[in-house]
Order: sequence, then structure tokens, then C-alpha cells
Amino acid sequence: RYRGVFGKMRPYYRAKLEKGEGPVYNWHVVQEVSSDDNARSSRQGSGFSAGGETYGVLGDDSLKASRTNVKSRVQLPVKQRIGHGFVLIERQAIIGLNPLQIADYAVMRGLLRAQEDTEAYSEIGTIMALFDKNLEADERPELLTEWDLALLTSLYKAPGDMNSDRQRSQMARTFVKVLNEGQ
Repeated sequence: RYRGVFGKMRPYYRAKLEKGEGPVYNWHVVQEVSSDDNARSSRQGSGFSAGGETYGVLGDDSLKASRTNVKSRVQLPVKQRIGHGFVLIERQAIIGLNPLQIADYAVMRGLLRAQEDTEAYSEIGTIMALFDKNLEADERPELLTEWDLALLTSLYKAPGDMNSDRQRSQMARTFVKVLNEGQ
């Protein structure tokens, strides 16, 4: 009913999300902004209502994002950022979980645009494995792990206006530093 919550997500991905196996469904509305943040490409749209509250829906104007004062061969003129992150968890899936587990999981899913691969997450030991069907109740992570915090720190400290190779390199250095220092 509220197509605006999906931003410019292609119908194929919306259908894939709708047909997902669950118990978690999440998506992000991504907006493009200029590197100097002077010309925002997204603006509040008409909004949608849920639970009595009205939420703004991001529009998109890619021409506006390209109007920037950044003239560089190193720095990208346009960057992407998460405007809204949506995390829906089926009610039956949270039975037996504590609120901190659910909140930490929702934060990770909301802040990361990561693929769903619960088996890989179980091997790493991250809160992202919370809904892994192969884990017993006592094997589920209790809260954000050091790995989770290192990943979030490295992701959000990396410059958003550099090419992907430079971002990955910066993220890897920050990730190792955070794990080694235990920040």
C-alpha cells in the first residue's frame, strides 16, 4: 500500500522481498547527495503513515546531487547514503529473545546494507546470526560483538566520497585497528 517506503527500489526487488522466507525482512532507501552536502538529492516526499505516525519518504533528484562545488580527480562528486533503513521481524521469531538482542540485531540490519547469509554470520560470531535456524537458543549471540562494533566503526569512519578501492582499504585498516585495540 505504501510504495514510497521502498524509494526507487525496482519492482523485481520488491517482489523478491515480498516472497522472502523471513523471519526478517529489511531494505534501505538510499539517497544520493553531493560530496560537499550542499545539494541534497533527496527531499521529504508526501510521507506514509504507520501506527498513527507519519514518516517522510525520500524523493530523488539526481541532477540536484550533481550540482557540487567539489572539483577533484580523487574525491567523487556524488555519494550515496542510507536515508531510511527498515527492519521487519516476524512476531513468532522473537519469542525467547531479550529486547537487547532484538535491538542490537535491528541496529546492525538498519545500518548495514549486507546480504543475508546467516551461516557465514554464525561462523564469524556476530549478532547478525541471531535468526540462524541452525543455532540452538543458548548459542545465539546475546549482544553486539567486538566484530560488529569493528565493522560499524570501520564502515562509518571510511570516507563516503572516495572510490570503492580506497574505501575498502581504509575500512580494512580501521577494522584491524579497532579489533587490536579493543575500542
